[in-house]
Amino acid sequence: MLVQQQFDIKSREQELIAVQQQVEDKRLENKEIERLLESDNEQYVERLAKDEYGYAYPDETVYIDTSGN
Repeated sequence: MLVQQQFDIKSREQELIAVQQQVEDKRLENKEIERLLESDNEQYVERLAKDEYGYAYPDETVYIDTSGN
């Protein structure tokens, strides 16, 4: 019973570390996006939004190549 609890605690600690790393990664990503938005470089922000995040204008049609070539 005690061994199982210790195993569970260790497992939860590893999960916590992984989640904390994900949070830090997103925090850094948000900081970079905020920096770009503040830099007023509209073309770069537009390209980043389209290429990295899949955003598009409401009237824009996006085609995705699924052929694998």
